[in-house]
Amino acid sequence: MLSRIANAQTVPYRRNLAWFGTTTLDGPPCSQDDAWACHEMNTALPEPPKGFPRTSHPVAANGARSRPPRLRTWLIALFPLLQPLPACADIIVGVAAPTNESGREIRRAAHAAAERINAEGGVLGERLAVVEADDGCNAEQGARAAQSLVKRRVVVVIGHPCASAASAAGPVYASNNVVLLGMTRHPALTEKRSGSTIFRVAGRDDRQGLSAAAYLLRNFPGSPIAVVRDASRYARRIVNDARAALNEAGFTEVLSAAVWGGQKDYAKLIAKLKTANTEALFFAGFPIEAGLFLRQMRAAGLSTVFIGSETLATAQFTDTAGPAASGARILMSHDPARRPAALHLMDARDRRPATGPFLLTSAAIEAWRGAAQQAGSTAPDAVSAALNEGTFETVLGPVSFAENGDANRPAYDVVTWTMDAWRVVDQGR
Repeated sequence: MLSRIANAQTVPYRRNLAWFGTTTLDGPPCSQDDAWACHEMNTALPEPPKGFPRTSHPVAANGARSRPPRLRTWLIALFPLLQPLPACADIIVGVAAPTNESGREIRRAAHAAAERINAEGGVLGERLAVVEADDGCNAEQGARAAQSLVKRRVVVVIGHPCASAASAAGPVYASNNVVLLGMTRHPALTEKRSGSTIFRVAGRDDRQGLSAAAYLLRNFPGSPIAVVRDASRYARRIVNDARAALNEAGFTEVLSAAVWGGQKDYAKLIAKLKTANTEALFFAGFPIEAGLFLRQMRAAGLSTVFIGSETLATAQFTDTAGPAASGARILMSHDPARRPAALHLMDARDRRPATGPFLLTSAAIEAWRGAAQQAGSTAPDAVSAALNEGTFETVLGPVSFAENGDANRPAYDVVTWTMDAWRVVDQGR
């Protein structure tokens, strides 16, 4: 190669691999076509790597250079390899979420938590680096996102709030021994658990009946209660779960009743409630029937505490019930941001109140860090064993995991209709 340029004018070469139009110390700009010639400054070059275009061309006295046409194509192909990557010693944390508002909050929280942990010395003396993937909130893209994160050598992934994406991604992580702390509420993630590295940090959305029973047992112990449902499969399942939990707890003073869709008159049922001196009632069903029933119950002078399923969190229910809706309580999916202890927590990046996805992501990363510290390793098998055994302090308080990978976290809150808004009265436990 040197023999080919022995009689050519010597030009300065540019140090580093910044090949795109930057001026050399005392010569003209290096163009993309001069990549190899600009590789080192004022040094003779070794032979280019095998297969790399030979671009150390003679430069005539007038400064003209020959420019091989294929080099630009090579550089375009190589450009992705020049993007900044985490340092080899970093612990790589993956974040998988869609591009909607919830996904943006998950990403923001992951980066904020990594910055905070790194400022505190990292995990086992190593820094965290966050890499992202868009799971599209669907199964196909969820699997692709999981595969892309695995290729980037992540040891843990936080996110996948959508059920289909989480279910498709779980087997990918399990087969590649990557810890997943999933944020979907759908039960399939842990009911059909793909492996011991799969965990869930969010509450499950199939726990309404259990949550209703727990609330009734805490607040109305020994009091007559009623459980009412409409004819839908949704309502039947919730009420069956609630009744089973009440019976298991030895609670026998339960009046059970059913209504049907489109029913307008509830006088007979209300009379039964009066006779039984019912103090609390759980209604599972749809909003119009529930609103009519509550309005007639209050018109009859019955002060029974009304607690409804999550389906009643609509204007249909409150508009149908009218003034009778005041004081009505319903179950609503647990939101960490409703917790009184969370009200002072801020997104440190712009000092705005932290959202539920932001807090849940922060807690997930903190739980993983605690497990890694307890295990003395970031190896997924060791961290998974620690997650199953320990309790970890997080921004949301202590977090532990059941044998099936579910976090012992609330699934539902109880909220009440007050001043034209739903306000929390009881955080799930």
